[in-house]
Amino acid sequence: MSKVDSLVKDFLAQKKIAVVGVSDTRESGCNLAYRKFKEAGYTVYAVNPRLTTYEGAPCYPDIKSIPDKPDA
Repeated sequence: MSKVDSLVKDFLAQKKIAVVGVSDTRESGCNLAYRKFKEAGYTVYAVNPRLTTYEGAPCYPDIKSIPDKPDA
């Protein structure tokens, strides 16, 4: 297994993931990642200092504001 494959596998083994950069004004890779992780059963936290909610869930201004520390 390559080093990159190992790093990806380690990342995907995390259960609580913060997605920084979700947007309510355009579709972005961050929005797609948020949805895909959510659909796959991860606990996902949206992070954007301009938003208070994202897709009906709380959106945090920064990672430090997330009440339950994310794994990744």
